[in-house]
Amino acid sequence: MLTADILTRQQHFTRAQFWLRRADQTAPDPARRTAAAQAYRTVAQRNPLQVSLRFSLKPSNNVNNGAETLDVTVGGLPFRLDSSGQQLGGWEGSTGVTLSYRLSESPTARTDLLGEASFRKVWLESDASTLAPGARDSDYDYGAAVAGLRHQRLIWPEIGPSAITGVVGQSWYGGSELARWGEVFLNQSVRQSDVSLLRFGLQGRLEKRLDDAINDNRALGVSVEYLHSLGRDGAYSLGATARNIWSDSATVDGTVFGLNASRSFGRVGSVMPRIALSAETRDYQKWVVTPGGREDRTLSLRLDVNWPDVSYYGFVPQATLTARRVWSDVDIYDRNEVSLGLTAVSRF
Repeated sequence: MLTADILTRQQHFTRAQFWLRRADQTAPDPARRTAAAQAYRTVAQRNPLQVSLRFSLKPSNNVNNGAETLDVTVGGLPFRLDSSGQQLGGWEGSTGVTLSYRLSESPTARTDLLGEASFRKVWLESDASTLAPGARDSDYDYGAAVAGLRHQRLIWPEIGPSAITGVVGQSWYGGSELARWGEVFLNQSVRQSDVSLLRFGLQGRLEKRLDDAINDNRALGVSVEYLHSLGRDGAYSLGATARNIWSDSATVDGTVFGLNASRSFGRVGSVMPRIALSAETRDYQKWVVTPGGREDRTLSLRLDVNWPDVSYYGFVPQATLTARRVWSDVDIYDRNEVSLGLTAVSRF
């Protein structure tokens, strides 16, 4: 920790953070590990540069967001879609980096430069070639890059911070350009007590699709979330969202309503779990291909479990179970996905 202290005094904060992770790894007892973690948090607050790396590997029964069935009835006549559209099993490997750099800070305001890059690699199961002849692993690779600016200010200090964030991004799918977009987020936090707050949000998005211009869209959404801390016993949140999407494409244009809830727990034996649930309904208002229109209803579950005592340089293993089920008025849009992944997260 002496080296980290010297580096901190010289304002080499990122290098100091590395040495504090090393101090945590070599600490001879829990007390010194706690001291290293506390020192790391202090240095991280002073460091204008924040870097977050993530890696995960997981098997999935639906790596391509494919359909459960390829059969559809249109105008009373049966049709069968191309086999490449059905769900395929395999493995997903993901990596990403998130950056933020503090440009300025005062007692009532802060401005950060933001950046993010991510990539997902897919490996199909051996039977995928039978289900979808011609399908290749690289067909389902996905990458994205995002840059932006965030400004936070205490306009009403007695209420809570206000924030505006603007970002631009581009994505790629299967080796080809997929989309470019710009987004603006407005957020207002309202303190309810020392342990709870309400957060209101407004989001606007403009997207240019590079795969097919008919999928160009613009969207406007609102959200509200209640967060409550339970101290060492964890925290919980409840939220609701609404979003409208305008597009010339009948598979993009629509109205979305959602509810979500999460609960994180303190230590339960040797693990720390967190569970999140969400429900969403989406009405495709321009859909006229099948009688009765199209409405999708989605239910999602995520369970995270990490082991705080299994630490390597301040990182602990985390297992994540995700499940998603979509019920659609149009059978080919039904979805059923389950995956179990492993990653590492910082305990600091």
